[in-house]
Amino acid sequence: ITAIASANNKIWIGTDFGAAVYDGSAWVKYTTADGLGSNRIKHIFESKNGDIWFSDFKGATKYDGTTFTTIGTTQGLPFGGVQDIKETQNGDILLASGLGGMFVYSADTLRAYTKTEGLVSNSTTALAIAKNGDIWVGTGDGVTILDDNYDSLATQTKMYLMPPPD
Repeated sequence: ITAIASANNKIWIGTDFGAAVYDGSAWVKYTTADGLGSNRIKHIFESKNGDIWFSDFKGATKYDGTTFTTIGTTQGLPFGGVQDIKETQNGDILLASGLGGMFVYSADTLRAYTKTEGLVSNSTTALAIAKNGDIWVGTGDGVTILDDNYDSLATQTKMYLMPPPD
């Protein structure tokens, strides 16, 4: 098990061999043959409208209960897949890409946010949305905080200091 989520009153799991959902009585398995972008699932997320999002080693896949929609290199994501997925208060889907920054998916378009736009690193690994709408972007070099317009508010590159000699 590489991911687990409670969504749509069901339990979803991700593995290196696809995803499965348990409705309380039976399991249903999904793989690339069903429409997943990759069988190696990293994270599962439920959006406000009930869509289930899977991050995987090739990108991300949205499942609306009927149709799978994949977002990968063909749509503009870099090689390496998606690490994390979150939804902003205005409904944009954020994708943390390990090699290419953070991507905003809105109205079926992708927009990249990188060091050029204020991220402390293009290696984004984790995302969080604060109650006030600020977006916290975890990277390989620290944290960047963005406002809900994706403008950089602050960066933090030293969360803790190790004692000498480290």
